[in-house]
Amino acid sequence: MILLKRYFTYSNKYLMRLVIISPLFVILLFLITISVLSPYFETRLMVKEFEFVSFFLKKICHQYPSRSFYIFGSNMGLCARCFTTYLTLTFYCILFSFFDLELRFKSKLIISISLIIPLFIDGITQYYGLRYSNNFLRFITGVLAGSGLSIIFISSYIKIATGLFHKISLNISH
Repeated sequence: MILLKRYFTYSNKYLMRLVIISPLFVILLFLITISVLSPYFETRLMVKEFEFVSFFLKKICHQYPSRSFYIFGSNMGLCARCFTTYLTLTFYCILFSFFDLELRFKSKLIISISLIIPLFIDGITQYYGLRYSNNFLRFITGVLAGSGLSIIFISSYIKIATGLFHKISLNISH
């Protein structure tokens, strides 16, 4: 806990940070929601809705049924790895809205790359038939990759957007 307190400090500007992060949060929440709704639409024979969601999600995921979680009697609209990556990114949107990650950019980059590497190893070794992955491993690599992407991109996005917000508000007030 002391380690967490050392690197995360409570942000008293959380409202501004929530406003800054909300567009990204809404997009990620939308992706997660339609991924969960996809099998619901399919099993309820809601063909138009299912086709729309599937068409949209095919742009960002291969959607192989054998690599997906199953709910409502059918596979989700995103594979296990993509779903958990987006779910983790959504979690970090909330976390970074209230807490700052106080590390230098170089440290964030090293941590991020270290967390993303297992996803590449799992995907590449599976693609070349060196071994077979399973949904539990895809879940773990998705969470790790989502964490890595969040540490570098979401924390940087918040820092840059907050800085721009302050510059704009200073220019308006003068």
